[in-house]
Amino acid sequence: MSDFEIKIDLNVLNHLGMSLYSNTPAVLTEIISNAWDADAQNVEITLDVEKGEVIIKDDGHGMSKDDIINKFLKVGYARREHGRAKSDHLKRQVMGRKGIGKLAMFSLANKIQVYSYKKGEQPQAFEVDVKDLQQSIKESKNYIADSLEIPENLAYGTTIKLFELKKAIDRTQTYLRKRIARRFSIIGPNHNFTVKINGTDITPADRDFLSDLEFIWEFGESDPERIKSCTNITQKNILPNTITFEGKDVKVSGYIGSVVKPSQLKKDPEISNNSITVISHGRVFEEDILLEFGSAKVFTNYLVGEIVADFLDDNEKPDMATSSRQKLQQNDPRYPVLKGFLERTLQLIDKDWDKWRREKGVNEVKSNTPIVSEWLNSLKKHERESAEKLIGRVNTFRFSGNEEEQKAARKTVLKNTVLAFERLRIQDNLDALDKISNLQSENFKDVFASVNDIEASMFYEITSQRLKVIEKFQKITDENQLERAVQMYLYDHLWLLDPSWERVTGTSVMEQTLTKELKQINPDAASGARIDIAFKTVSGKHVIIEMKRPKVHPDIMNLVAQGNKYVQATTQWFSNNPKNCPGGNIPHIEVIFLVGSGYLQENQHFINMQLLSINGKILTYNDLIVQSKQAYAEYQDKKNDAARIMKIVEGI
Repeated sequence: MSDFEIKIDLNVLNHLGMSLYSNTPAVLTEIISNAWDADAQNVEITLDVEKGEVIIKDDGHGMSKDDIINKFLKVGYARREHGRAKSDHLKRQVMGRKGIGKLAMFSLANKIQVYSYKKGEQPQAFEVDVKDLQQSIKESKNYIADSLEIPENLAYGTTIKLFELKKAIDRTQTYLRKRIARRFSIIGPNHNFTVKINGTDITPADRDFLSDLEFIWEFGESDPERIKSCTNITQKNILPNTITFEGKDVKVSGYIGSVVKPSQLKKDPEISNNSITVISHGRVFEEDILLEFGSAKVFTNYLVGEIVADFLDDNEKPDMATSSRQKLQQNDPRYPVLKGFLERTLQLIDKDWDKWRREKGVNEVKSNTPIVSEWLNSLKKHERESAEKLIGRVNTFRFSGNEEEQKAARKTVLKNTVLAFERLRIQDNLDALDKISNLQSENFKDVFASVNDIEASMFYEITSQRLKVIEKFQKITDENQLERAVQMYLYDHLWLLDPSWERVTGTSVMEQTLTKELKQINPDAASGARIDIAFKTVSGKHVIIEMKRPKVHPDIMNLVAQGNKYVQATTQWFSNNPKNCPGGNIPHIEVIFLVGSGYLQENQHFINMQLLSINGKILTYNDLIVQSKQAYAEYQDKKNDAARIMKIVEGI
């Protein structure tokens, strides 16, 4: 006989119980699931913040001493493999599968008491001291739980008391109610399963986003109870709900909703509602499958919902949930089938969402901006239809910043939209508007590039202000003021370098020190890396600006060496901070040297080759001023053009 015996160390409890479940909602989810499997119809959770206790009481069938020893305390008891995929009395599909969910309690409390009373059996009670259990694990000893006295009038069912908690429960009721409501689809009278926290029922409304939805798509058929909670819905639709897997059709249910503003899904800094949860047999299987699709499409940032897909937890198939039962195993053949279904679903939603947002946008603009409504009414029918389509599309764009900044940006785009339309109308080229899909599209840029002349003439006031800015900039460079003064001024007016840098997509940084990153690459570096100005452009390019005092004429090789140091340090910073990399890739880095005077023409080829090696270029303060003056002076010369359009734009 072989001597190669497999043994399981009790230390596995540390990994399966005390380390696997990281938060209170996850622990309570396991206990509530066990209550469902025990045919409970009522679960009462009592939170006592002062005592630091959590008590969970259910009216299920309870446990006998044999049940406790051979099922509850038997880690890894898989009831489905013992012919118990349905609950004993109500014949519910059970949620438990791996037999380790009960260990979740060990991650929350140092002491756990269990009281259980089964009809026809003697009531049972015991206590687990987690610290003693851990000590037994260290000493490789078996652990025996302590028996407790049976309280008088113990009701049928199971009561679990968690105390000497490892984590504070001061956030409690609202937080837990919200999280638990999102983790189950079977709570409520429809499934004869009530869950209360401190005496108050958990309901779908506790998910805290249904009332924020303006659009909703439901799989297969509409749920009247759900719709009742969606008090602000303006549009709804029914989605296909059939998935074909291994030649058989299976049904899904649930919904996907869209809010008015993405910020509504981020009211709680610790919980983002911008997610689509996968539910199977009544409880969460995947907390957010929407992450698999990224946020390249604007509309996905507005979505929240849940898909109920019971075929993922088929009793005859392998368990595809991870050990914590909060994610799906992606190597299971059911996963790509579900993902493909959701991808097709999102394509359908995209079409509805774009149409509904455009219609809503037009109505809002007409209502909130009467002068635009007058302008629309002045157009011919086919022109008005095109104009409304374009204005409505502005409502599908997503703007960054706080609410006021978004409002200002939307107003600016609306002004530009009117200008663009008028320009294209003059050119009899309104068909170009059909090609615009979002703010980042090349067609959007092309259309607005073609209206520069009319746009400039509309913004006389802005142009005048910019000419004053240029004059001030010329003054501080002529007087050779300190680099700091020039640096701060340029930081506040990046458009002086290039008008297209007026709106950056990320945070601008002044005086960013990257010495630590430089030392990672070159421990022997004699000096650090202090970048004057760094920012990200609309295209995702990362621009570094190194400024020299106006009357300083630096050596080209010193500039290149300095620029190379900045590029290396910045690249290392992005490697250390991958979440800041757009699209997961280190961005294209460009270095601009702003100097007081140029270099000799005969050395130009050599200079260009040196700069090319670090993707750099040199600009002079004087060139900057001349170019800006020419551009904006030309704009000002056109201030009297298109008076009718000017009036409309100023009225927005």
